[in-house]
Amino acid sequence: MFTLASSEIVKVDTVEIPGYRIEHFLAWADVRPSLRKELSYEERNVGFDTEKVFERGGILWIGRLHGELATAGWTRGGSNVRSWFLPLAPTWFVISHCVTLPKFRGLGLFPAMLSFITRTLFSQGAERFFVDCSDWNLPSIQGIEKVGFRKIGYGTHKRNGQLIWHQVAKPDLTGT
Repeated sequence: MFTLASSEIVKVDTVEIPGYRIEHFLAWADVRPSLRKELSYEERNVGFDTEKVFERGGILWIGRLHGELATAGWTRGGSNVRSWFLPLAPTWFVISHCVTLPKFRGLGLFPAMLSFITRTLFSQGAERFFVDCSDWNLPSIQGIEKVGFRKIGYGTHKRNGQLIWHQVAKPDLTGT
């Protein structure tokens, strides 16, 4: 698990890619029919039930490169996360279920999306972000660290629903 506080965002360069645009949606009703069709078509790659995540307070972030659907990801504020590895304040956000579609991998879109999400939500009052990532997913870890997130530990999600936290660095959750 990685974290980034609002006080650390000034140390990070904005990642921008020509032709790459990101938009976000607060509710299923806001998602245009054409995007719904794209998400349905890419369900195998995207791998989440969009309507259910909206019901749990998720914000959907969609990235397009030259107009084509390229990335997707979710954020949820701390007040919309019932159970997680550590207690979350309402102004803390979890970034999760991010995906770059196969034909767009290796172009740096994931760090650009993370940069955009954090800067957008920090400007709206967010104070801290957390990103979880599988330890084998080295490309994602590199993208997360490129944006300025630092590793604080890892969590284990047991099949019975139990969450176990393994801290590897002092989280210093006061530096927001």
